[in-house]
Amino acid sequence: MRTERRSLLLLISALLLAGCVGYQPRPLPTGPRWAAAPVAADGRPLHTLDLAQASQLALRGNPDYRAALLQARISALDLRAAGLLPDPQLSASADHPTTPGYSQAWSLGFSEDLAWLLTRGATLDAARADHAARVLQIAWQGWLLSQRTAGDYIDLWSAQQSVTLLRRQVRDARQREAAYSRALQRRDVTL
Repeated sequence: MRTERRSLLLLISALLLAGCVGYQPRPLPTGPRWAAAPVAADGRPLHTLDLAQASQLALRGNPDYRAALLQARISALDLRAAGLLPDPQLSASADHPTTPGYSQAWSLGFSEDLAWLLTRGATLDAARADHAARVLQIAWQGWLLSQRTAGDYIDLWSAQQSVTLLRRQVRDARQREAAYSRALQRRDVTL
């Protein structure tokens, strides 16, 4: 009997230890991980972005916005859970007294939380308000991010237009300078 207990104890210990996870170090990255080039919804690479694509890309790539979306999904699940009935409680017990004169006893019980009926409305209202607040927070956060992206996009577009105009002016100035130097060499103009 004692050897059976010992072997059973060893077997249980081995099973418990077999379920443990070993430590494996994961080295930190040595350099930055840059975002991939922007792609359209169908997967083709985008070489130029319009304002709507830039806003969508900013919303998809912002980790705070994605975390807020997950929080909104969690609040929707909390709202659903707030309307569910509480789980009933089932209990069972057995009593085997060793004292002579006492008999064995068994009991079986079933209970339900009735306080839930009184607090259900308030719980549902609180869950609805929390979910509405999260949805409005996401809408506000998305609008702010889109507006910041639009401002950056317009700044970039105007900078690109300025660069194009400045390049054109430099090209025209170089052509004028070359024409003046040719005219000076031909002595058509004076210094």
